[in-house]
This record gives sequence, structure tokens and C-alpha cells, in this order.
Amino acid sequence: MKIIDKFKANAFFKSVLSVGFGNLVGQLLAVVTVPLLSRIYSVESYGEYGIIVSTATIIISFATLGLMSAIMVPKDDQESNEIFTAAFWTQFWLSTVFVIIAIAIIKIYRFHTVRSSYVLSLIIMWFYIILTNLKNILYVSINRKGMNKVLLLNPII
Repeated sequence: MKIIDKFKANAFFKSVLSVGFGNLVGQLLAVVTVPLLSRIYSVESYGEYGIIVSTATIIISFATLGLMSAIMVPKDDQESNEIFTAAFWTQFWLSTVFVIIAIAIIKIYRFHTVRSSYVLSLIIMWFYIILTNLKNILYVSINRKGMNKVLLLNPII
């Protein structure tokens, strides 16, 4: 019983358990909905979605230049908020420049192939990159503020 009481009193353990449980439920919901989505959309549409998301994921990993982890470092909230703003605008402009370059070199190189409009797929990918990076930056910021209930519910929603 003493061990369980120690875990209950430990803020770090409660935070990890809360965030982990929220992510677990969110991932389970994502897995459960895959069969439903595969019935609604055609194989080609589902594949094109996968190609766009895969390409965007590569860009997402570079777009914030690692500034998300810097949000946690400062002792005061003002500096953290400034890093948050810098991370957002960095990813916004790098993503925008990437999409503009991708549109400019259409005749030379295409990052993926889709049946519909390639330019439209790049614009959709741009929105996906911006929104995913914003979600990630907000997630780190909320984690810094210790809002564990929000971190629990966010992946589920």
C-alpha cells in the first residue's frame, strides 16, 4: 500500500499516467475508425490521403526547427510565450516557402502523384502541416503549464 500511496502523491507519475492514458484512448479510437473510413472512401482516395500525409509528416519534422522543445526550458512564462510565437511563425513561413517552391518546380519535380490537382494537394498539405504543427506547439505549451486534464482529453477529442 505504501508504494501505491507514493505513486498517488507523485505529481510526475500522475502527469505521465494522465497523458499516457489520453494518448492510448486517442490511438485506440483512431484504429477503430480505420475500417469505417476505408468503407467510406475509395482505395485510391485513401491512398492519396496517405501519400499527402506522409509527405507532410517529413516536412513537419523540419518545419519548427526544434523550437517546440525550447518552450519547456525558460523559467518565466513571458520567455516561453516568445519562443511559442517564434516556433509558430518559423513553421508557418518555412511551410509556406516549401509549398511555393513545390508549386514553382512542378514541371521539374513532383513530391507525390495524385489523380486530382497536384496544386490542390499541395495546398491541402500546407494546411495539414500548419495545423499539425500548431497542435504540437500548443500541446507542448499546455504541458509546460501543467494542464494535465487538457492533455488527457485532447487526444481523445
